[in-house]
Amino acid sequence: MEKAEIQNLEEFQKKKYDTLLTFGGAYSNLIVAAAAAGKESGIKTIGVIRGEEHHPDSNPVLRFATECGMKLIFVSRKKYRSYREHPDLAAAEFQFPCSRLYVLPEGGSNELAVAGCREICDDI
Repeated sequence: MEKAEIQNLEEFQKKKYDTLLTFGGAYSNLIVAAAAAGKESGIKTIGVIRGEEHHPDSNPVLRFATECGMKLIFVSRKKYRSYREHPDLAAAEFQFPCSRLYVLPEGGSNELAVAGCREICDDI
């Protein structure tokens, strides 16, 4: 795992979240990474996927995520934008069965990921 992913997983575990929610398109590298990390770490994962025309068997990315145990939710592009900007709306609408939801933004672009990327640059 990359350092950017590790910092988010450490935060997830430290604060005792129980489910990771993230966002991406049908070919998203973040969906792949989050699904794999969830499987490896025993973390429940949910991926909100842009494009309601897709399904879990649409392509290798979505098949892999499903095989890793990630729950996939397919939404319209309009709804995706609103969820991405306000993840609490997605949590409420879909009644996610979790008490503590860790939201990893689209592209994995939060402060912890940026700090992890800085560490990668230092290593190089």
